[in-house]
Amino acid sequence: AIERAEDRSHGQAAVGQAVVGSRIGRPKRQAHDSIGMLIRELRGHGAAQGMAADDPVLHLGIGCHDISRAAEALEKARNPRIHAFIATSPLHMEKKLRMTPDQVFEQARLAVRFARRFTDNIEFSPEDGSRSDPDFLCRVLEAVIAEGATTINIADTVGYAVPEAFGKLVLTLRERVPNSDKAVWSVHCHNDLGMAVANSLAGVTIGGARQVECTINGLGERAGNTSLEEIVMAVRTRRDVFGLDVGVDTTQIVPASRLVSG
Repeated sequence: AIERAEDRSHGQAAVGQAVVGSRIGRPKRQAHDSIGMLIRELRGHGAAQGMAADDPVLHLGIGCHDISRAAEALEKARNPRIHAFIATSPLHMEKKLRMTPDQVFEQARLAVRFARRFTDNIEFSPEDGSRSDPDFLCRVLEAVIAEGATTINIADTVGYAVPEAFGKLVLTLRERVPNSDKAVWSVHCHNDLGMAVANSLAGVTIGGARQVECTINGLGERAGNTSLEEIVMAVRTRRDVFGLDVGVDTTQIVPASRLVSG
């Protein structure tokens, strides 16, 4: 949701997060006003910090049925990313979308193709991916990468996954999707069972993901999302385990946390 997006995104920019994300969840005019505020805030922060004009990426999530709204809201962003998502689990396709797998496949493919009219920076998520059939996921992901998706984000939307299985799922998809090397792989986890951070790190260490979607203070629906500060400090502190680094200014984590909490 977008209710506190301006605070979250300002905080994310302050700590040096490369991709600052939000979602359209309000009526159209309110959503566009909020995104416009984010664009102005991020430009001002970037100028103050001496950032390049295209830093950070402003990422806006939207359902596959409504790409044009995201494109309109991001019209003035210097480095926009459209993030399209659609449910791919049997339960969500049947009960929430009331669509067949073939209909979901086609909508995902056409949504990415349509988004390419507005930007070359496109992310795609199979919503409820952790409970989706791997064969169907491979089919969908191969198609959206072929249409131009540059980031593939595997979502544990309801916080159902456990670390080893989730990491293996990401790895299996990367190995089985023929054009997987054309995209950056990402993970997006929820904390319903208290394992969002562990699942995300498994997606990195086992699965080979190189983007983790996370929020300051783990803020998010229900039990929350993956905690940015825990991911950053785990990777930064245990370089001996992860062999990776993150471009985050850790001195800004506490101020950003207070900003979001206030």
